[in-house]
Amino acid sequence: MGGVMWTPGLTNRTDSTDEQQQQREREAAKRAEFTAMREQYMRGGEGFIICYSVTDRQSFQEAAKFKELIFQVRRTYEIPLVLVGNKIDLEQFRQVVLGISQRLLNGTPTSLRNSRLAVL
Repeated sequence: MGGVMWTPGLTNRTDSTDEQQQQREREAAKRAEFTAMREQYMRGGEGFIICYSVTDRQSFQEAAKFKELIFQVRRTYEIPLVLVGNKIDLEQFRQVVLGISQRLLNGTPTSLRNSRLAVL
């Protein structure tokens, strides 16, 4: 059971070791369930569109990891897959250099800011 520790002017909640362990176990179970569902979709997908922001290097790195995970799950590189770099209208904030994204997977840079095109 968790307790509340009072200090003059401060309030701190402290959880018991058992509660912390249970919380970690619940989070691990959720991650495992999400991973299993994600891989199921990857096995059954006929094609994939992976989007990242050219203004966010981390989103590009995550897109690259996601692409590799799809190839690992499917055990082939023969999969229709499109890598889309979005927000190219924000050139002054660009963190992903065009050549790097194109080398990853013939990426298609786009911006939906002034476009009438909607991706469903």
